[in-house]
Amino acid sequence: MLKWLSADAGGNGGDEVVEDEVLSEYDSEGEEGVDVVSGGGVSGKTQGSGPRGSLAPRGPGAPVRVPEVSAGGEVDLFPGSAGGEGRLLSVCASADGGVALAGCSDGVLRQVGLSKEGAVLLASEASVVADVGAPVTCVGYRPESEDTQRSARGVAVAGTTAGEVCWVHVGGAKVLHRCPLADASSGSSEAPSAVHCMAHAPLKGSVLAAAGDDGRIYVVDEAQKRVVETLHGGNAMRTSAGHTSRVSALCWADEGKADVLYSGGWDMTVQVWDRRVGPGSVSSLYGPYLCGDALDVRGTTLLTGSRRSDAALQLWDLRGAGGLLAAESHALSAAGPTDVYAARFAGEDASRVLAGGGHGQVALLPSGVTPLKGRTWRFTHPDALPCYALAVRPGNHPAALAAMGPRMSLLPLA
Repeated sequence: MLKWLSADAGGNGGDEVVEDEVLSEYDSEGEEGVDVVSGGGVSGKTQGSGPRGSLAPRGPGAPVRVPEVSAGGEVDLFPGSAGGEGRLLSVCASADGGVALAGCSDGVLRQVGLSKEGAVLLASEASVVADVGAPVTCVGYRPESEDTQRSARGVAVAGTTAGEVCWVHVGGAKVLHRCPLADASSGSSEAPSAVHCMAHAPLKGSVLAAAGDDGRIYVVDEAQKRVVETLHGGNAMRTSAGHTSRVSALCWADEGKADVLYSGGWDMTVQVWDRRVGPGSVSSLYGPYLCGDALDVRGTTLLTGSRRSDAALQLWDLRGAGGLLAAESHALSAAGPTDVYAARFAGEDASRVLAGGGHGQVALLPSGVTPLKGRTWRFTHPDALPCYALAVRPGNHPAALAAMGPRMSLLPLA
């Protein structure tokens, strides 16, 4: 029986904390189909503490216990490299789940074929798709609709430290377009800002947002392949000042609020932007220290992952003024990795959180926001390789793709 804290769904705004007991398919290590890591110093015990100060939850605070699992497959994208040079900085999966793409520190996009079962890698090593000339910090397939032309299918978009967004045809192994991140309206001659994060808008991928070192959010038109809008600074009421440092993560709201996006980074804030209002941030949340792709949203629930040992994973309620859901934050930080670089919801709802840390740990955890759907687990890499990026491989056999040092690991989600 797993136990964790969840906020009461009544009209008290989540202040009352109750203890739920949830029957888990992993109550017994001997259960058929459960792959449990043993030996090698891997322990099923969890450690951690709740948020500081007044944000600490009330009531019983037993940490979440999750079983250990072993990887369903792993491939070294830099085989034979001297001294372990090279690492994965970003990862994504194709819409059909047949291909995984990795953006690497040597500027190369590499692809790996995946089996239909999702837990086994077909290729013994990755193949080169394209060399974009600078470390690839973020990568994702361009969203497709039914009327997308055949020549435009299978296109990946990559962001680089050279300050460019690049469109790459995966099948043709060709760089199609390059767009420097620069504010065209400012007339500045400064070099483009390094790209650290990128996100496609939910409406047919018509635009994407990208951001990096300079704290600005660049909105890029996918058809024109150029920056059409720059979001920066605060609002007229001075209730928000925008970003003052590197932006590490971006995500758009759902289709009902397709002009709203969220960003977070080194300045320990999450900024909320609304393109319908103007270029300035409309509101902000203080606290999360984002150093990677550790920002995601489902409906009115925002997930943040911070590079720290205390309250590394937090959930925020967007219905009001952005108040922290303290109970879920405590449970997640107690059970999940610390020094989080990557975090996201594991499916269409907010029932499970996928998080990767800086000590070779990846965990699939219950969020407590909605009823749990599917298994939960923790994976600790034998070499304690940091997890820099995570993605979800879709399909009947979904899997987590974890970029861990020079290797990509697959972990079953179903």
